[in-house]
Amino acid sequence: MKYKIEFISGAILFGTIGVFRRMTPFPSGILSAVRLALCIVFFLCVLLIMRRKPDMAVIKANLKYLIPSGLCIGLYLITAAESFIYTSVPKATLCFFIAPIVVVLLSPLFFDERINLRKVICLFTALIGLVLISGVVGSGALQPGEYRGIVMALLTAAMLVGVMIFNKKIQGVGGIERTMIQFMIGLVAAVPYAIIVDDPADIVFSPVGILFLLLLALVSTGLSYMLYFMGIEGMPMQAAAMLSYLEPISACVLSAIILHEYMSLMQVIGAVLLLGSAIVCQKE
Repeated sequence: MKYKIEFISGAILFGTIGVFRRMTPFPSGILSAVRLALCIVFFLCVLLIMRRKPDMAVIKANLKYLIPSGLCIGLYLITAAESFIYTSVPKATLCFFIAPIVVVLLSPLFFDERINLRKVICLFTALIGLVLISGVVGSGALQPGEYRGIVMALLTAAMLVGVMIFNKKIQGVGGIERTMIQFMIGLVAAVPYAIIVDDPADIVFSPVGILFLLLLALVSTGLSYMLYFMGIEGMPMQAAAMLSYLEPISACVLSAIILHEYMSLMQVIGAVLLLGSAIVCQKE
């Protein structure tokens, strides 16, 4: 139960990313690099306060999974931030959460987890719920600028698959140490993108922007990833994938409350289907 509570808390906090991103007027590459750097400093301070020394032997043994997962995180932060600029939070979320479906389908190959009929039904129900909660049904054709957002969101989904699979393979590395190391590696991917693509002149400083930058870095990124990784270590991959659907529910509820991207009746039904399928999938 401890692992589930940690994972669920992380998934719900992930749902704040879209809202906080809209409130943070920074280019995506620079924003991602700053988020990672702030989180690394935060985790270093936590380790110093706890007087906890990372086990370098265990970390070294897991580098073959820490490095690709960290690179996936760095790219994920960039593509996700870009997608929220060019399309709505619900539409981006729809694309993101193709990832758990892919992970469940791949779980027999990577984790020797069987897929039974109940899980197939839950997966299908979750897919219907995801489509409904995205609001794409009856929303008409995409606007020209939205195509870039959708492409970025699909790239985000691919990075998410990598994050989930590689993290499940990591063994014996504490949640704080794991997250900090992955963020250090992710920073290696984010910095070149920020230098090449982003224009520092596009940065707009304001008290509100700085506040949401800190919230985005420390809450939506640092705390959520730490809880997410601590939880995923002790859970079956299929269960973790299905519980990931708490994030789009959280994202859409928050976008309705704060960004006024109101949820229709169909989106509410979609949220119920997502939540129901996640709960039923946990039952043995």
